[in-house]
Order: sequence, then structure tokens, then C-alpha cells
Amino acid sequence: MSNGKGQKTVFTIFGGTGDLTYRKLLPAFYNLFSLFKMPQDFEILVLGRKDYTTESYIKIIEPWLKKFTRTNFRDEVFERMSEHLRYLVVNFTEEDDFSLIKEVYDQWGGVQQRLYYLAVAPQFFAPIAHSLKKSGILDEKHSHQVMGTDGAAATSSGRSRRARCGRRAPSPSRCSS
Repeated sequence: MSNGKGQKTVFTIFGGTGDLTYRKLLPAFYNLFSLFKMPQDFEILVLGRKDYTTESYIKIIEPWLKKFTRTNFRDEVFERMSEHLRYLVVNFTEEDDFSLIKEVYDQWGGVQQRLYYLAVAPQFFAPIAHSLKKSGILDEKHSHQVMGTDGAAATSSGRSRRARCGRRAPSPSRCSS
């Protein structure tokens, strides 16, 4: 899963305390870690409104992973995955909170390939895309990919992104700067 360009890959999940993240997204990442399919230069940034720390979030997700992973749960795999996971308290309806996300990206430094998974209701896709752009997170130094919870939502997000960002994307869910 290395991007082959010497860039850090950052997978950012909006809606990190929801059922989709607990039951599907994080178990899928665990499975990839257990099969040694994840590069060292990969980070998972989980965003949520609940007042958790990274450490408390990791404790919260452990029973979910034990229940929903497809591979046998092993503590050493969970520990390895946890080293690449960070939780950040963000209210994605507040534009000012996007500066917190930008600070984390800046701390990681370098050129990054960023993927955004919007595990939120579709009506929040356009405001999130707008705030990503307005905050300067979507810029020309990094490549970006936005994904929704289903094809229709991703298509809607792509149309909204193109309308707000003023760019055509090669596919409905692509968000490149």
C-alpha cells in the first residue's frame, strides 16, 4: 500500500466515533496491519466531536476490533496499528476547528498523500469540503482523495467539491489540488 513516491500517506476519517468507523473502517485497517500490508509511512487521523484523547480512543476501539476483525485479534498487531493512529477532537461544522487538523498535518511534515473518508451524513460533505479548502488544507503540495459512505454520496460530494473548489475532477469522488 506504499504510494511509491516517498510521501507519507494520511488517511483522515471524519466521523471517527460512529458505527461505520468502529465496525468497518478500523477493522479493515487492523486486517491490513495483521497481513503486513501497511507501510511504515502511513498514518490514520481519526476526527470526532467526543472529548477523547488518542490513548482513550485506542482503549475504546479495542473491543470493537476484537469483535469485527476478519483475522484473529493479536495484541502485537493492535499495538502496531495504534502507533499509526491519532484521534483529534474536531467539530467539523466549525471552520475554526480545521486549523487543528492543519496543525497535525504540519507536525507530520513533508509532502503527504491525503485521503479523506467522510463517515458522516451526506449533508455534511459540502461543508467539510468547503472548510478543507478555506483552511488551506487542500493545497497544491499534496494529493487528495475524498470518499463518501456510498457511491451516491461520493458522487454528490464530488459535484459539491467541484462547485465549491471550481475544478473538474477526473472522477466524481476525486479531490485533487
